[in-house]
Amino acid sequence: MKSIKLILPIFAFALLLLSNTIADTGNSLDARLNTYKYECKQMIKPARYEGSRITYYAASKEVQKKTVEAYFLLNTEYKLAFSGKECSTKTSVRIYDSADDSKRTLLKEVKSIQGKNVVVSSKDLSETFAKKVTKTERLKVVYIEYTIGANVTKNEAAVLVIGYTDI
Repeated sequence: MKSIKLILPIFAFALLLLSNTIADTGNSLDARLNTYKYECKQMIKPARYEGSRITYYAASKEVQKKTVEAYFLLNTEYKLAFSGKECSTKTSVRIYDSADDSKRTLLKEVKSIQGKNVVVSSKDLSETFAKKVTKTERLKVVYIEYTIGANVTKNEAAVLVIGYTDI
């Protein structure tokens, strides 16, 4: 009985210590992602900041694919800034005009964003779209597909910041 009274406080202390360690890990990831988001905001200037999307992915031994979409409204030029500084394995970005695999057209591919920031303009995407897809008005939405390489050893994320300028 005496040993149980001794083990219980030690167990509670270890549990508290472990929970603080896990919480600190998440906070440091969020702090780094906020830094990368700020860097991307600076890269899209003089465009106005519209929003951001952080795509989280879990540790895995398999290749992963994650997709987000971005809308282009009216006669406006958009800048898309990507940060792959939190990506430890080969991560590529492909931008399509449709979510449907059978109907979509590849507009832009960035083969590796890990460890760096990249900016893409909707003007370039629209020009590519006009060349590849005929009989359409304009590019209204893009689907951004991240392909994350295998053997990710920890939870990570990619950052997307979107800004616009009136034409």
